[in-house]
Amino acid sequence: MEGGGEKKRRVRLSHACNLCRARKVRCDERLPSCHNCEVAGVECVTVDPKHPQAEVPRKRVGSEAVTRQDAANFTYQNFVPRTPGSDPNTHSDVTERLRELEEEVRRLRGVEVRTTGTPNASKLSSILNGDHYQQVSYHTPRSSHNHLIEESTIATSATGTIPLDPEIQPLSATSPEEAHLALGSKKRKWMGSSSVQVLTQWLDLYSSARGPGQPLSASFRFGMKHAEEVSLPLFVQLPKLPENGMRSRYIDTYLANVHDIFPVIDVQDFTTNLERFAWLDAGVNVPCDLDTMLPPSDRPILACIYAVISIGIDEEAGETTELGKLYLDAAYSLHAHSVAMPYLSSVQAILLIVLALRLRCKDGAGWNILAQGIRIAYSLGLHRDRSSPQQISTPASQLESRIWWAAFCLESIMSFESGRPCMINVDDCNQIMPSSLGDGHNDGLDFFAALIRLCQVQRKIGARLFGSSLSNKSQGDLMFYTGELDRELLDWADSLPVDVRPGHDIFCPPEYFSFAVFLALQYHQTLTMVHRASLLLDTKIFHRQVDIHCPTSRWKQRIRAGETICLGAARNIVRLLGGNGPRRMAGDLTPPLLAVYALAIYLLKHPKGWSAKADMAQLATAAEYLERRYIEMGQSQDFVRMLGDLVRLVEDRVLGTASTPASTVLSTRINNNASSTFEQDGSGTVSSHGQNALGNSELFTLEDQTGGLMDDLWPRVMGEDLALSALFEHDMYEAGMPHQFFGLPP
Repeated sequence: MEGGGEKKRRVRLSHACNLCRARKVRCDERLPSCHNCEVAGVECVTVDPKHPQAEVPRKRVGSEAVTRQDAANFTYQNFVPRTPGSDPNTHSDVTERLRELEEEVRRLRGVEVRTTGTPNASKLSSILNGDHYQQVSYHTPRSSHNHLIEESTIATSATGTIPLDPEIQPLSATSPEEAHLALGSKKRKWMGSSSVQVLTQWLDLYSSARGPGQPLSASFRFGMKHAEEVSLPLFVQLPKLPENGMRSRYIDTYLANVHDIFPVIDVQDFTTNLERFAWLDAGVNVPCDLDTMLPPSDRPILACIYAVISIGIDEEAGETTELGKLYLDAAYSLHAHSVAMPYLSSVQAILLIVLALRLRCKDGAGWNILAQGIRIAYSLGLHRDRSSPQQISTPASQLESRIWWAAFCLESIMSFESGRPCMINVDDCNQIMPSSLGDGHNDGLDFFAALIRLCQVQRKIGARLFGSSLSNKSQGDLMFYTGELDRELLDWADSLPVDVRPGHDIFCPPEYFSFAVFLALQYHQTLTMVHRASLLLDTKIFHRQVDIHCPTSRWKQRIRAGETICLGAARNIVRLLGGNGPRRMAGDLTPPLLAVYALAIYLLKHPKGWSAKADMAQLATAAEYLERRYIEMGQSQDFVRMLGDLVRLVEDRVLGTASTPASTVLSTRINNNASSTFEQDGSGTVSSHGQNALGNSELFTLEDQTGGLMDDLWPRVMGEDLALSALFEHDMYEAGMPHQFFGLPP
């Protein structure tokens, strides 16, 4: 080994700040604060563990020194986003105005608490019989203090200043998987290993390699507020039902677009119950004695009616509407009454509210109340088949079966998309599969039964590939599970008629198109997550690991082709969004978001593939679709902006390499005495041409260096540890190994 020209290696982590060292992530060592501390909103402090009292100079080895005097020249304006034309005087004026507004809000809230009690029946009756319904039918009424809160929010976002609410101050310290999903110490959310958040971690690694900047995953905290929170009126609202013609149209729309895939109501019982609430029809005076007219046992039924009408209104309009929100707020305001009377209608009401929330991109809020519906279903014994072998199935038992399996499917989908653990233990359940909704229904295809079977596969995937017990699984075990679960998904798809089979063109009648698209989106999303490891790792390294651990497996070629399978699934998802387009029920936004991430990662890894420009166009189309839908649903602009940033990031990579020769050489130094050269061909395949001191390929040198870590590393890549950047020690970053391992350009 020649040491004359050897560059001295810095002491590992000696210059990293305390937060970065604790999280085992790379510290850029900027002054006066590193990027990670800026994002977390904490003070950037560096202490040498061996000499806690000594000051550590913040200076990178081999770079220009940054003195404390230089740090003193940094001003607060460097770290506070400002709009054009703003100045410090304006900033102070707005801050003072915000304080005045918040004091006024506290005063108004105090007056409200002191002067308002529980409204009696006459007050509610006057609201229902007066002009209040005409006012709220098309927009939600706002009280004076709500207006002030909105004014405060507008002023805050216009100036870029930090809100004064202590609950949404930045966290002092968080774990990697929670840091970007938190609005404050009291508003923290967690996403598990099967969520799209993991793919965002890969994109953060890519963007951090390009230079300092805001990570894409930081935008999730803005979207989390919309997904998790529901702003409701203070008191229960009972808006009058639409007039008969419109009401029938909304209910028919619900039955046509939603009922076949989530059949949680009995149509005949629903129609009968609707007639009992004729006193809520438009134009009818509401009686004063509401406790008599609306006993506790009827309140969950009314919540079901409101939720069905809300879904029907939005489905007919093809977008979220204020009128639909009015009835959803009414249904949600009866949620406490539904839980207080925990019977079958309560489970139905909760499931319908969850469906309505999902259609408004409020999956987190729906997830929270779904658990209550499942617990009530458990307490009613809906998870058990109580019929005897000789007993003929009754309509009541069939309804109970459909309600239970609808709850099962909703929880499976939402758990799979969020990575949060399920509540239903399938080992405790023996509920029979429901029969078809009718003879010849859907031309012999039962969409609900098909969804149940797909959700059962999703459960297995979550338990085997993304569970908490992956640390004791070998690479061979995980690859075996991948191949086995991939085969189950293929068998599920083959069981469907070819006209609605995922991966093929859909030629079913128009009335079934929404259900077929919904199943296809769920299938492609599930298939992508099964093969996710192939997206996260370098293609060459992944193929070699498959060759080592699955030399004779019958699933070997499918596992090796995982990256291509993910790309094909993403293309199919984007294709399903085009043409006539799915109805809103089929328009779940998580599969399109996953498709955007899969396309982006593939293009960043293989920017010179023969279909790169075509895939770039599909990426832009899907991102534009998501932007439009998110804005329509009221999602935060800060979250939506992430999609545009991602498209520009990929465009720079694809278009920046389009004009370079196919033999462009990317070099990185692995250690002081050996280097590796990787050549990308036109298909995006990376081949190794470097030689180390022993004459072996440098790729094998890399595998030799990380061979001891592989068994521990693989489960973490599969999802046990969301912080991908924590997979490597600080000095391994300097060797360029993370870039090569994840297929990132050096």
